[in-house]
Amino acid sequence: MKLLVTNIQRFSLNDGPGIRTTIFLKGCSIKCPWCCNPETQSPYTEIFFNRKLCLRGKSINCERCLVDVSSPEDYLKVREGKNIAKYKKFNELCPTGALGIYGSELSLEELITILKKDEVYFKNTGGGVTFSGGEPLLRDLSYWLKKLKSLYYHICIETSLYAPFDNLRKSINFVDLYIVDVKILSHEKAREILKGDIGVFFRNVEFLVKLRQNGILFRFPIVNGYTNTEENIRLLFHFIRRFDVKYLEIFSVHNLAMNKYLSLGREYKEFPTAKKEDLEDLKRQIERETFCKVNILEM
Repeated sequence: MKLLVTNIQRFSLNDGPGIRTTIFLKGCSIKCPWCCNPETQSPYTEIFFNRKLCLRGKSINCERCLVDVSSPEDYLKVREGKNIAKYKKFNELCPTGALGIYGSELSLEELITILKKDEVYFKNTGGGVTFSGGEPLLRDLSYWLKKLKSLYYHICIETSLYAPFDNLRKSINFVDLYIVDVKILSHEKAREILKGDIGVFFRNVEFLVKLRQNGILFRFPIVNGYTNTEENIRLLFHFIRRFDVKYLEIFSVHNLAMNKYLSLGREYKEFPTAKKEDLEDLKRQIERETFCKVNILEM
């Protein structure tokens, strides 16, 4: 089995303890409006084209590809994802990275070869490998996890827990740390905004907390008008009490993914980042209303 990945990020510092290698898998079960990895949402390979980076758009004669950015017909062919095999080579051929694909197949053997390069960093910092996305638990990773665990790697999964229960259950004996994003906690708002069934989330949280209380890190993204509302903060307090959450990381969303959205031909909505004082105020609220310790995460 091979996995479809968009990026392998070495020397990651925010995806679990120590220095880590993070694998971003393609495919997600929900649609967060503030998503910073839009290229991971679709489970299929996608062509990207960033017109701003294209040399031809700057009137420079580049012969590396056959795309005429001034031609609406040719441009639409790129956007619609036709002839993806033709464009795969442009990941290497395009000198500015304007044209290429999101999504390449990765085998377990290839991943192990990459991880072996970083073993010294893992051992010296308590790091390891992290599966992220997208939603990594959309697929059964148990074979991969078992093999990596036999090589003594610390394994982390970043998940929304909007995922099939069986995939979570099969991963439980091999994962050292689950980083779980707590997003919108209203049933109605979750379905309306995230396009997901929050019942799946709660069912998976209950299972995970019951078996792995010490192997879960909950994170809460601050998005004004979505997660950062009076109703959702009140539901967050209830969530913390219900599942006896002892530690929570909060962070503000950012707007660094704009070019990714534009390269996919998708509209980008800018979100205001939370001010430092707003994060500190929320930290005080949570710690006052619950017994949970809160850390503000710099993303």
